[in-house]
Amino acid sequence: MGLKEVVGHSESKAKMHNDEILKYLEGIVLLEELKADSKGLRAFSEFLTVTDFPVGSEIIREGDVGGGMYFLMSGRVLVMKKTIQGDFYPVAKLAGGTGIFFGEGALFGQEARSASVIADEACRCLVLDGGDFERFCRLYPQWSVGVILRLAKVVATRLRALNQDYVMLYQALVSEIRG
Repeated sequence: MGLKEVVGHSESKAKMHNDEILKYLEGIVLLEELKADSKGLRAFSEFLTVTDFPVGSEIIREGDVGGGMYFLMSGRVLVMKKTIQGDFYPVAKLAGGTGIFFGEGALFGQEARSASVIADEACRCLVLDGGDFERFCRLYPQWSVGVILRLAKVVATRLRALNQDYVMLYQALVSEIRG
């Protein structure tokens, strides 16, 4: 199986050498265990798809059922949440080339996406489909356990931060009501 190349919302093929991808993957803390064995990152890269997104593309839509996660190689994205009134507000701006990834929750189940991710600049992502991740885990349990543990820590950290945000919002609301 070779690295798949896909173009999201674009007409030109993403051209990238495996060496460039491997070098990028070496900088992702999530994949630390794969670096210990030279075959680990190479095996993982076989399950990724290179996808380009032009400016303004909706990479992930809040509420849609997710199918995979994204490693942001280049470009910049805005993470957006929808209010009850249907307005969007930015909650984060993420820049590529820094080991940033998003959408990891989709690897653990077919749940609705919790936010939208919009390409603020032209972006290149490595996409890991949930089914491909399961196949990687079955084929390479020696590497997948470490990746799953790191993913669990990321998800737990993000959940704690979200809970803290809820507490702050609740306290601000109570304070506002009490005047």
